[in-house]
Amino acid sequence: MYRTCGLVSLIGLSLSCSELDQELIPTSMSPAGPVPTATAGHDSAGPLDTGAPPEPTGCALVFDDRGWSYHGTENPTLGPSGTPELILIPDERYRAGAAVVWDGTLQIPFTLSLEYMIVDDDGVVGFSSDNTADGLAIQFLKDASVYEDYAVPVGGSLGVIFNKTGYVLSLKTYGSRRIMLLNGKKRRLFSVQHPGVYTGRIWQPLILKVDSSGMDLVFDGQVHRFPGLPQAKYGGLIFSAATGASDGGHLIRNVCVTP
Repeated sequence: MYRTCGLVSLIGLSLSCSELDQELIPTSMSPAGPVPTATAGHDSAGPLDTGAPPEPTGCALVFDDRGWSYHGTENPTLGPSGTPELILIPDERYRAGAAVVWDGTLQIPFTLSLEYMIVDDDGVVGFSSDNTADGLAIQFLKDASVYEDYAVPVGGSLGVIFNKTGYVLSLKTYGSRRIMLLNGKKRRLFSVQHPGVYTGRIWQPLILKVDSSGMDLVFDGQVHRFPGLPQAKYGGLIFSAATGASDGGHLIRNVCVTP
């Protein structure tokens, strides 16, 4: 354990001195090349149709009934798609939760890449919305067995069960649209508003690189660097999402895990 003092400024956000358990502190952001920008405002009324599911290509993992386990609350359609694309929660499903657990084990160093979509038939453009809910979370280096014992929470939880292990990358759409990184103790390590968290009918790419010196998050043309030694007692990977009194469709595709 070490102690970091002073203030760290992140796009208008200041973090004060705090006790950290070998935690990661963001220090810089830089352009990451031509990563497509997700823009809200591409919604239209009616059921969501993203076209034919993609065929398995390259390293993309297939959501089948062998490589994954599926846990849902008020979400009866959640299950294997047999393709690299999965609907965690369909649009217009309220007070629902989803958690999809990979049966593999993350080992540092690794790179996780994927595309995600959060879409609502009456979504709102901008940094903030009290209409589209609630968001998607990527949980990694976690003890994933917690989902065998507890129901997936709904609403603002984004389907996350905190058990003091691993990390959570939160893509929050309800209220202030925000990217957050939290540790397993629910301590916020990074937080910034970003309108692109809500994608509308656009697939948003995301890359997370983890090595022994820290993490890099590539999102919407920016690199967020988190130096420090990641805690890696566990190797679980979970994708989760939730809705409450508001709704939104939550989808992922083309998930790749590479050393």
